[in-house]
Amino acid sequence: MDDYRFVRDNLLTVWVKQNDAEYRAAVGMALGVLVREENWASEVQELLCKWSKSTELDERWGAVRAYIYVGAYLSTREVIARWHDIASSELMGVYVEVSEGNILLLRNPMYMSLMDAMMRFFIDVAQRPIEEKRRLFTGILAGLRAWMTADKGNPGLGIFMFSTLGRLVVNPLESEGVGAPVLFELIDEPLVQSEYQAELLQLFNLLMSHGNTIIEARDLLCRWVSWINSLKSDSQSPEKRLQSLLRDIVAADTSGRMRGKLRLCLRDCGRNQAVERILSEL
Repeated sequence: MDDYRFVRDNLLTVWVKQNDAEYRAAVGMALGVLVREENWASEVQELLCKWSKSTELDERWGAVRAYIYVGAYLSTREVIARWHDIASSELMGVYVEVSEGNILLLRNPMYMSLMDAMMRFFIDVAQRPIEEKRRLFTGILAGLRAWMTADKGNPGLGIFMFSTLGRLVVNPLESEGVGAPVLFELIDEPLVQSEYQAELLQLFNLLMSHGNTIIEARDLLCRWVSWINSLKSDSQSPEKRLQSLLRDIVAADTSGRMRGKLRLCLRDCGRNQAVERILSEL
């Protein structure tokens, strides 16, 4: 443990103050090695939590990048929560009047770095074995749902990152045709509902319940249906899994309007055989 503290105080805290992308990557990779040691995992977690809440910009930015390398070895729900803390401490951008009536939006580079870090983390998790991946994404979805419903910060960024994650494809270069969307790949077989599927269901219910976010749910459903339709053969199992998810969404609804909303969303996906079969079962 003394070795860790020496590295932390004489190396990592110095590197993170350099305000340089290469130093931040070095900090992340070093912590990514340390966190795999059981005796040091809690120390790494505590350090990054401290940095994510720090008043020092360099430390917050260091935490943003470090979680790329460390996040899979911690609670992924907490990783998303710490990213949310950092986002809440920053303005997405500022508007500057460069001339009369001419307004320029200057985007906060921290926000851009945060979104890049989250996508890199999602891609890393998506490459892992399926059961590990399902466990990690369960925490990620729970964290994003908490972000989307929070009063602080920018809930819209949480919605955007979930929508972006829903479009992520698994190993497209190694698959025949188009690979499976990663969130769809993890949906369980009918009659089985894991913690992962329960989180996914709650996120869809959340998006479908608001007029300004229902389009995000529709676009994801259309993308997934389009993928199913592209399979040509052996699409029965994916169809049944999507039908099971849609039935669960309807069953969890207390307004009595969810079935109609889902049918309207699916009709917006265009006419193809997969849409017609799914609608017939809804």
